[in-house]
Amino acid sequence: VRVRFLLDDIFTTVPDDSFLLINQHPNIEVRIFNPVSRRGIYALNFVGQFRQANRRMHNKSYTVDNAVSVVGGRNIADEYFQLKKDSVFVDFDVLAVGPIAAQISKSFDEYWNHSRAVPIEQFIKKNKAEDLETVRAEIAEEFEGIYNTVYKQALESHLLKDLMADQRPLFPAQARVLADSPDKLVNEINETHMRLAGDLREVILGAETEAIFISPYYVPGPGGVQLLRDLVAKGVRVIILTNSLASNNHVPVHAGYARYRRDVVTAGAELYEARANAARELNDNQDGPDTLTLHTKAFLIDRKKMFVGSLNLDPRSIEINAEMGLLIDSQAMVDSLVQDMDQNLATLTWRVRVNDQGKLEWHCRIDGQEVIETKEPL
Repeated sequence: VRVRFLLDDIFTTVPDDSFLLINQHPNIEVRIFNPVSRRGIYALNFVGQFRQANRRMHNKSYTVDNAVSVVGGRNIADEYFQLKKDSVFVDFDVLAVGPIAAQISKSFDEYWNHSRAVPIEQFIKKNKAEDLETVRAEIAEEFEGIYNTVYKQALESHLLKDLMADQRPLFPAQARVLADSPDKLVNEINETHMRLAGDLREVILGAETEAIFISPYYVPGPGGVQLLRDLVAKGVRVIILTNSLASNNHVPVHAGYARYRRDVVTAGAELYEARANAARELNDNQDGPDTLTLHTKAFLIDRKKMFVGSLNLDPRSIEINAEMGLLIDSQAMVDSLVQDMDQNLATLTWRVRVNDQGKLEWHCRIDGQEVIETKEPL
């Protein structure tokens, strides 16, 4: 089996030597997208090349044999797979089977073959002499312990067993890949290069009854607030779910979002923030993680169409990064996802409101009791 890893350089914390070791396997290739120079001090190189290094390939997909693909917002790190016991990342993926998987693979190849995708062996002039058998033995020994814990639980999960036994119904649906071109990252910031955002905007503006936006990082800007006003003006129910300060893993982003909260609510949208201490209720496990962080990126239109992918509703994703995802046309699938939505929003999130004095309030139902906070919930 040929295995290819294409990873964005920024926030990839694995040392180059480790990637080079993986790359030594004859069937495994590792490429780093938009890498910062390795000469001298990396941090200084990042600052010196900030204008280009700040442009990120944010795409997330996993495809097997051009036949099966997983697309969503999940990164490759322990917290995104719930391997850390102190917190839970609420993420969402779509398993896609059929011709759409080949289209996802084609999008991957567009980035894989781009000039900004650099093979890892080009970073290091001299390969370290590593005893691959020793490394494999160390990994095998480590896995012996791991498989008795969280990985064993994953392998025995009802979801995986049902999928393997063909007992989980799939949703027949039309779908298409929406993706930015990798050239977006080498051109000046311009609306003509925001291909994904432009395609999604057309879908959103076509909403007739309901638009649900789920984004961990939400910084709408004046244009985004006006979009909400336009939707509400034509009778569309607009629901926005994002992180609270307590649940956000990127606090500086929250500062950008907070300045727009009042405008979003007064525009007529329903604004909800994930309640960080609802992790145990979400999993129905009192011994589970203490906090949660929302990482899902999905937009649901009229309970008929859904976009799921890597795009956050903030200027970085829309203007600076390259993003991708799937636009799926399936009323049955969307209905299955939103059937308990109002109940879950009431108990797992804070609804942000503006009171008669123009001040923000946070409303929630906790243990059956209505709770109202007048300051940022912690």
